[in-house]
Amino acid sequence: TSGPPGTEVTLTGTGFLGTTQVTFNGTPSTSFTPDNNTTLRAVVPVGATTGPIAVTNAVGTGFGAMSFTVTPPPPIVTFSPVHDSRVQSLTPTTNFGTNTLLRIGNHGTTSGQNNAYLKFNVTGLAGPVVNAKLRLFCTDDSPDGGRVDIVSNDYLGTGTPWVETGINWNNAPAIDATPLDQETNVSPNSWVEFDVTPAITGNGTFSLGITSPSSNHVGYNSKEVATNRPELVVTTAAGAPTIASFNPSSGPPGTQVTVTGTNYSTVSAVAFNGVAATYIIDSGTQLRATVPATASTGPIRVTNPNGTVLSVANFTVDPPTITNFTPATGPIGTQVTITGTQFSTVSSVRFNGVAASFTINSPTQIQATVPAGATTGAISVLNPAGSASSATNFTVILAPTITNFT
Repeated sequence: TSGPPGTEVTLTGTGFLGTTQVTFNGTPSTSFTPDNNTTLRAVVPVGATTGPIAVTNAVGTGFGAMSFTVTPPPPIVTFSPVHDSRVQSLTPTTNFGTNTLLRIGNHGTTSGQNNAYLKFNVTGLAGPVVNAKLRLFCTDDSPDGGRVDIVSNDYLGTGTPWVETGINWNNAPAIDATPLDQETNVSPNSWVEFDVTPAITGNGTFSLGITSPSSNHVGYNSKEVATNRPELVVTTAAGAPTIASFNPSSGPPGTQVTVTGTNYSTVSAVAFNGVAATYIIDSGTQLRATVPATASTGPIRVTNPNGTVLSVANFTVDPPTITNFTPATGPIGTQVTITGTQFSTVSSVRFNGVAASFTINSPTQIQATVPAGATTGAISVLNPAGSASSATNFTVILAPTITNFT
């Protein structure tokens, strides 16, 4: 009934076959599996908030009778591999995916070179990764515990993801010669840790390969054993904010925007494209911010004591508009009243490109003076969000001139 983003929740009910969407309080789950018509498993998505779970199929949408409580993600998350296996050079087409042993090293004429592969699905991280450790339980000691590196998620030379029941020496992804980390003198019945922090960049799928040239091979438990299975331990920056969504996606200055995400209880600043905004914290997962007067189109930024996050999408600040002006004609020096929208931060008014002096009477009205040198053409206004031009021309009446007489 509760858990952080990344939690797999089992639902029971009816009509689950043919499910097209599962949402947690309106936030779509990116991973769900109908096991049968009455059981479905769904992963709590990042950005979800406490509320009902909804399941949708072609006929309609059903809601759970009670709310699922979304809890803050822990700063340390442990993942089990979704696939692991060893491969060996002397039997290059043999698959060892169901074996309980990850053997690493060069076993000579017995089995040749042995390498191990592990694949992890990392989900639910709410902040940047500060540390990641691959932990393996040693069952056979060696002076060389192996060298680990990030490898492709796909079979060698393909775009097909490798799985533990299909990987072998011939199709295993290549292991780079420069390891992320390596261990020496490992002992049986103990955990061995490899630092793989540079490889784990956030949420996603990551594959690791382990090799060793030592003739004294090392053995580690695979995920097929009952206890002491391999694990990836990821530490994130505790409490860094996240932005899952915001609504509306556009509007003029003064618009109130609802931002949802995580770790909002201690938010200390919100900005629209770098311009500080006033805001109200509704909960740890929601705040409301007001678009500031001088904001322009760009990302929303949220800051708390543990970090800063930028929205993936931009908030679009509506530019000014000109709906009318009066009078429509006049000589140099004429006072022209311009009506429209978003005039509070106007910084420039021009008559056919010639800058004019002006006074902002209100957010919807400006009084401008036709400048010397102006000619007939459109009136334009400019503010930080953009510019607007009148649909019709202002006609400048020029003083008469005498070019000749006879």
